[in-house]
Amino acid sequence: MGRREEKKRITQSRILEMSGPLFVKRGYAQCTIDDIVKAVGIARGTFYLYFEDKASVFQALLTDLYHPIVVILTNALEDMAANHTNPMAHQIRYIRTAVELAQFIETKQSALPLHFREVWAAGSQGHAIRHWKQQIEDLAAQLIASSIQHGLIRTVPPNLTAMAVVGATERIIWGWLHGELPQSRRELAQELAALFWQGIAPNQAG
Repeated sequence: MGRREEKKRITQSRILEMSGPLFVKRGYAQCTIDDIVKAVGIARGTFYLYFEDKASVFQALLTDLYHPIVVILTNALEDMAANHTNPMAHQIRYIRTAVELAQFIETKQSALPLHFREVWAAGSQGHAIRHWKQQIEDLAAQLIASSIQHGLIRTVPPNLTAMAVVGATERIIWGWLHGELPQSRRELAQELAALFWQGIAPNQAG
């Protein structure tokens, strides 16, 4: 990468780095491009070399936050479909997935308030976040449906169960961010995965 390209990459990253806290503090609707360029220390014209508008900055922040979660869940779905061996192996993969998600979420601690700040907003920003959330719920439902199909868990409503798990995870992340939970993020992930598995474990013969 040449010096010019590196400078462009740094400037673009700086715009995103400074925009996130502004969106959290002021709210998406109240934050302006002038606020962003002032925080970054660039001219307004320079901003438009990197982003079309405020919405494109917000979308880039959301992609950075949610796309890796989609990738983790997609990989888990592919693994489980290819290696549907036994309930114990499946349980281990669920726990591994939970730990991978926890590890990633920990790296995004400063970005997570953006989710809670805008997820139920009436405007385009709320719609964009809920679109990502829907993708995550859909993948979780596919994981559950695949497990049911292969007889590895008992029959439960996949969509309802996925919504419950994602909702519970949101609440746990909120608690973690605000110091309500003493456990480490790995302990929280393992305990949540264990609770989830207990709820959908295969019916015991007898």
